Amino acid sequence: GTTKMGQISLFDLVRTSLRYRPDYLIVGEVRGEEAFVLFQSIATGHGGISTIHAESVESAIKRLVSPPMNIPPSHISLLDALILIERVYLPKPFKGRAFGRRVRYIWEVADYGRYITIAEWDPLSDTFRTDFPASIILDRIALRIGKSKEDVLEELWRRKAVLEWMIRNNITELKDVANIIYSYYTDPEKFLKEHEIEVVAAAPSVGFKGEVLASWSPTQKPPSIPVKKPVEETEVKGVEDAINYVIELLSMSDGSIPYWQIFAKASIPKDLIVKALLTLRSEGKIEISEGLIKLKES
Repeated sequence: GTTKMGQISLFDLVRTSLRYRPDYLIVGEVRGEEAFVLFQSIATGHGGISTIHAESVESAIKRLVSPPMNIPPSHISLLDALILIERVYLPKPFKGRAFGRRVRYIWEVADYGRYITIAEWDPLSDTFRTDFPASIILDRIALRIGKSKEDVLEELWRRKAVLEWMIRNNITELKDVANIIYSYYTDPEKFLKEHEIEVVAAAPSVGFKGEVLASWSPTQKPPSIPVKKPVEETEVKGVEDAINYVIELLSMSDGSIPYWQIFAKASIPKDLIVKALLTLRSEGKIEISEGLIKLKES
């Protein structure tokens, strides 16, 4: 009927789902007040993913901070990445189709108004141009697990090789995919050796059966949304402020805080927080282990 009595809104569903303490909260599309609940869940350490209709990163952010979603600009930095998917004209027909959907851009969110282009689709070759060395997220992952960024990049190529092997062998059923992922996580070296999977660290940018494959080279610099890079003096001051922030937050938290929380609570750009953590760790003032950042006794 036309009555709204007893109607359950998406806002109600999102809010109720948090009571079940999910690891991830997936919302098909945000368009109203449910967006605020989603951001609150991200701020408390839950993983979150959703879609929004927009033609660019700027218009997506503008929609988020405007009514009826009303996300505070300070909360935008809680986002890790934004992906733009469009229906595009393909350089070569694929399965008789001249048009298809492609991921056009992947941006990482450094701060409100600062977005770093990590990947861009090349319409001429139907491939990706990527710039993983510029990734803040990989820096954060490396810090959290106690490895170098190069180690994290190497793991990316290993997983890419496994996914391509699954494509070649037409492994698409959920149960089969889950078993393979579990086997790989259990013993990566054994899995790669048993299935004779070769890992190529920096493959040339070529398409695979009309599909998009990612490639990486430290010399590749795709056109990107302009990111204002501060002058050296300003950046040094920013890192100093971030160091003071980290020390103060740890002191207020009895010397220990969950790794994710240091970013969720920060009003400082994530790249500066990463640099501050690297500096403090190299100086022996903090340690990062078991998902915690701990202040060392001086």
